[in-house]
Amino acid sequence: GGELAAAHTDHTNGDHDENDHDHDPDHDFYGDYYYEADLQPLGYCKALYAFEANGTGSTMRMECGEQLLVLETDAGDGWTRVRRSNTSEEGFVPTTYIVTTLYADAHH
Repeated sequence: GGELAAAHTDHTNGDHDENDHDHDPDHDFYGDYYYEADLQPLGYCKALYAFEANGTGSTMRMECGEQLLVLETDAGDGWTRVRRSNTSEEGFVPTTYIVTTLYADAHH
């Protein structure tokens, strides 16, 4: 088994090493999603209606038809946490205003 272990080590310590900690392996899946993020998107959603934020800071306005990244699904309170992929704005929008597609569901 020594040879296999050595080959594996050589492979992981090769050209890709400096990228392993910086980039999510699914980086290309998100397109322009390249900034450091504390929450990995669970999926994406499309706005069925426009929503105006109420100014408390936790909600986020969105345009009708806009596509956003889903950070946290509705916990039962009627709100879904989303991120705007091009500006990295985050906030909550009404769950009934969006159609959510989770990456986990899309892969089945």
